[in-house]
This record gives sequence, C-alpha cells and structure tokens, in this order.
Amino acid sequence: MVTVLFADVVGFTRLAERADPEHVTRLIDGLLQRLVAVVDEFGGWNDNIIGDCVLALFGAPIAHEDDPERAVRAGLKMLDVVADYNRELGETFDLRVGINTGEVLVGTMRAGGGYTAMGDTVNTASRLQGMAPVGAVLVGESTKALSDGPIRYRPHGALQAKGREQAVEAWVAVEARFRPGEHRRRRNTPLIGRDEERGLLLSAIDYAVSKRRALLVAVDGEGGVGKSRLSEEVVRAARAEHGITVLLGSCVAYGEANVWWPLATALNDALQLGDAGAERTRSDVERRSAQLLGRSEDDAEVSRVVESYLHLVGQPSSLDRLDAVRAREELTHALVTVLAARCRRGPLMLAVADVHWGDTVVLTLLEQLLVSLANQPFVMLTTSRPDVDAAWPPASSVFSSIHLRLEPLDRTATEQLAAAILGDEVESSVVSSLYDRSGGNPLFLEELATLVAEGGEVSDLPDNLRALVAAR
Repeated sequence: MVTVLFADVVGFTRLAERADPEHVTRLIDGLLQRLVAVVDEFGGWNDNIIGDCVLALFGAPIAHEDDPERAVRAGLKMLDVVADYNRELGETFDLRVGINTGEVLVGTMRAGGGYTAMGDTVNTASRLQGMAPVGAVLVGESTKALSDGPIRYRPHGALQAKGREQAVEAWVAVEARFRPGEHRRRRNTPLIGRDEERGLLLSAIDYAVSKRRALLVAVDGEGGVGKSRLSEEVVRAARAEHGITVLLGSCVAYGEANVWWPLATALNDALQLGDAGAERTRSDVERRSAQLLGRSEDDAEVSRVVESYLHLVGQPSSLDRLDAVRAREELTHALVTVLAARCRRGPLMLAVADVHWGDTVVLTLLEQLLVSLANQPFVMLTTSRPDVDAAWPPASSVFSSIHLRLEPLDRTATEQLAAAILGDEVESSVVSSLYDRSGGNPLFLEELATLVAEGGEVSDLPDNLRALVAAR
C-alpha cells in the first residue's frame, strides 16, 4: 500500500522559450531542490525527477501509519514553497499536484534504474496531476478516504482519465484541519477493560496531590492500544475529582519546525492566552504574565517569562541572541516560574502526548520541570510508544513516578467492546473472530467491528489498518 505523489512545475516551458538555458536550469533546479526537501520532511521517498516533475512515494520503502495524510500535507506545503520561491526571485512558477493511494509493485528493475513503484496506482496519480487545477492538490478516492479526518477536501467531481475505462472520483485538498498526529475518534465508545489501570493512575495522582510531591505518570504501549483514550479519561477524572488544572502539549513526528511546540502550547494554556496557534502581541503576554505572577508588567521576572514565551512560539526574542545552553536555562526558569505560580492556585497537571517523537532538549526540559517542582502538587502525564533507545521515562529519587505499559485487551473486554459497537445480539463466533483478528488491540478491534457493522467481513482488513500493520 503506497501513496504516490506527482508534482509538476507550471511555467517552466514558457520560461525556457524566452530565457537563457543556464539561467532557466538554475531556477528550476533551485525550486526542485526545495520540493524534494519537502518530501524528505514528511517522510516520503523521492523516487524520481522527470524534467520539471517530482515523483515521490509515501509508504515504501519506509511505511508510516499515516502515509496518505503525509503525502497530502507535503503537497499543500509544496504550494507554499513555490509561492515563497516566486516572491524571493520575482518569478511566476506554479504547481499542479496529483496524489493517489493503492497497491503498487515496488523494487529495482533488472533492466537498470533505482528503487521505484509500478502499477495502476502510479498511473492514476500521474493522470490526477495532469488534470489538477493550477495551484491545487488533487487526490483520488482512496487517498481522500484515508486522510478525510485531518484534511479538509472539496469535491472536484468524476474525471475520465486517459487510458482508464472507469471515471476517477477526485477531490481538491483545501487545508489541514489538525496538526500531524492529531486525530478525532470515529466513535465515542466507552472506556472498556481499563478499570484497573484507571484506578491505579488516579490513586497515584491522589497521593501526589495530597502529599504535594511531583509525580510523573508515563503510559506507553503499541499504536492503537488505547494510550490516548486512557489518558483522556484520567485527565477528565482528575479535573472532576481533584479540581486539577490541566495544560496540554503534544509532540509530532514531522511537519513542525519548532521543537519547543509541546511546551509552547502548555505555557500558552498556563497564561490563559487562548488559541495556541494564534499570533500574540508582546503586550498580551506581558499583561497575562503580570496577572499570574502578581507583579507589574515592567517587572524583570515578567520580562523573562515574556521573552521565553516569544522564543517558544518562534517569534523574535532576546533569547535569540543567547547560546543554546543559556537559552535553555532561561526557558527552564520561565516555565518553572509560571508553573509554580499555577501550582500555588491549586493542583496542576501537564499532559504531553507522544513524547517518543519529542526532541531530546524537550525531554530534558520536562525532566528539569519535575525536579524543580518536586515539592509542588504537580503531575506530568505522558504517553509514548515503546522505544528501547528513548531516554524516557527518567528515573529519579527527587520526584515520584509510575511507568505503566498498556497491554492489549483480554477476551472478556473484547466481547464488551464488540457489544458496545455491534449490539448485545452479536454472535459469539463474530466476537471470537474479532478477538483473533485484532489481538485485543482496541483500535484494530474498533475498526474491524465498524467494518462488520457496515456489512463487511471480519476477514477483510481496512486500508488504514494495513498501513498501521506495515508501519509496525
């Protein structure tokens, strides 16, 4: 299962007719280098450059569970790259992008050449690119279905592609709805089979709050095993039972140049600045910081917080002139100052998702926060996938910690989850097949049960699960 991306530069032929060949070559080569860099950024494989067209693969030779989404995000980013290139050089290049997902044959041809992909999926992606509106990303039906949550589309209608008997349904990708890795569940199924884990974590949080001792709760497990679902339930219960203020952060695998983003969003929440993605003026941050710290807006501590916040969100700051070590010290100081001020108002939780994708400097700073807030009613809740090379969770005698490895559901919990999706009348043979097929992985189970509810067979494997299996 591979997602194929074709990106064709528009305006190259027109420029070549009137300009010096060497000048044209330098221009197009500079643009293609930037487009190739986008493919690398989003985890794709640059298969080939054919004239002024880039051919990229997402899903081979390296597979990710969200390759269709990565390809569409890369296509949208390419449009921005071309616009920036035009502004820099005063040119009028444009781009057409076609993307399609399906089965392909990949490998190296005996007749020569490098690693490549062949099949109808590749041909259709090329046709989509040729029929795409200038300055747009046009995708096929399977790509749209597999990325419909995080990407917003508008229908483009059925297209009669050259060499195909059947029409191709196509959609134009408009924009990304969520940041990479952030998804919305298809069903609001109850949390099943996690009562013991939930009770264990909430008891640990109760202890940390009552003893005023910082606590790290690290939950890890394979993709789809329910880490996010459990952490959401723990956060909800902590808010309801302890009145804990919760700050949210999330690490992403790609598409985010700012490594500090998980902490930037948390600091944004701590200062109650609203939407974390919105631009903030210096005066906004000064006012909120002064209110939280109980100081005047021209106070030195307030200024340190303001400069650190601006640095975290990627805006110009005095920290830009400092070396890396000194800048990290300032960031740590500002975060500890703000979080300690929040702790004085009541128990505080910092929940950071997917720390296995976090930069080393971010993980180091998270550990420093736990040490600095060791005697505060402070809880840090993290989720991650098992990684023998990851330096998380850290061990320390200064703060308390609990490391929970989340395992697949047992057969009883599987039956309960299947009944919640399919109804209590579901046949035992179907439940048994669902358990055997999913291995107790809640995401696999939910997707397969949804497939059955929609008239499919348990033996079928939806494309999104095929991608997740390939990635694993």
